[in-house]
Amino acid sequence: MRRGKGWLMAIGLVAWGCLAQEVPAAKPVLAVQDPNALRVGKILDREYRQIEFALVNQSEEEVTLNAIRSDCACMAIEVGAEKTVLPPGGVHKVRMKLHGGYTKEGPLTKGLMVDREGADVPLSISFFGEVVPALVVKPSNTLNLGNFMGIDVPWEKEFTITNVLTDGRQVTLDAPPDDELFHYTLEAKEQSWTLKLSPKLPLPEGRLRKTVILKQHGLENYEDVPLSVKGMVYGLSNLHLSTHDVKISRAALEEGQTVTATLRVLPGKAEQRTATMGRMGRRIAETAAAADTIAALEEESGVWKKKETWEKVSAGLVWKVPTGVTVERKLLEDGILLEVRLSAELLEVPGPKRSTKVLCNGRDIGYVNFRVLK
Repeated sequence: MRRGKGWLMAIGLVAWGCLAQEVPAAKPVLAVQDPNALRVGKILDREYRQIEFALVNQSEEEVTLNAIRSDCACMAIEVGAEKTVLPPGGVHKVRMKLHGGYTKEGPLTKGLMVDREGADVPLSISFFGEVVPALVVKPSNTLNLGNFMGIDVPWEKEFTITNVLTDGRQVTLDAPPDDELFHYTLEAKEQSWTLKLSPKLPLPEGRLRKTVILKQHGLENYEDVPLSVKGMVYGLSNLHLSTHDVKISRAALEEGQTVTATLRVLPGKAEQRTATMGRMGRRIAETAAAADTIAALEEESGVWKKKETWEKVSAGLVWKVPTGVTVERKLLEDGILLEVRLSAELLEVPGPKRSTKVLCNGRDIGYVNFRVLK
């Protein structure tokens, strides 16, 4: 029986396939000696854990490691590699620190990159685990207090910290000492704590940012608990003027008449308060919880209807009026009345200098422009 060329070709292909199957896959030049070292298991949300693994040179030539890089702030390389030469079969140990607080709760997948001399593509190493909560803070680790006076209206805020671990580990927290701004009280009930804070009034004006640390015991390699409050204290600067233009008749002044006018210093509204505190104050106001702000408590207290409040405002009120202008103040129940008297001397003052600034405790509450009409 004669067989064609196709039969011989088929036999050749089968033989080649058999030979191809016998060729083993090439090993990677670098590998992790024990892949189990990359499985970190469960790590707590503020826990820092030291991890070690080894790189092995699987080739028959020397390998130079240039660097080991991390793709996440949660990993800090403590012992890496810089111009490290590995002989064939050589092993290099790497040590790093993994921080559970710099990543989200839930499944954890983070990577390292190993740069090797002569390699276009770095070796990618991935770690696997799970970030689980331990001490949960409510409403959050930072309370936004918004913009408020911070003078004499007492208030109290609180944080709740709960141990949610299910493995039976017990935790204790140390009460923080009072500081220059706040009194602190820590109440404990089983594995839950409430930190209450109240201000030492009056608070200093300006941006408020305070962090207190609760030292914990019971969790190894777990950071202490930071709790913060932020806001903007404006003191008695939440004020505005009833008018910014005082119009005067030139003819009346030239005739020697004494011209009078009145304006009032009044408490500012919420939008005016926000505008006077600058960009930082506006940002704080926009992110503060509207339903439970300290400013609301202060307004409910009737602080702007107290005589002593307006006495303090008057004591800090400064208005350098131009020549030919005198001012008399009168305290009202809800503000300060400014009675202005103007004489012909005002006409000698250049127009731009007839606009003057009114300050309260060094903060600008508005300009007054004396406009002389024909």
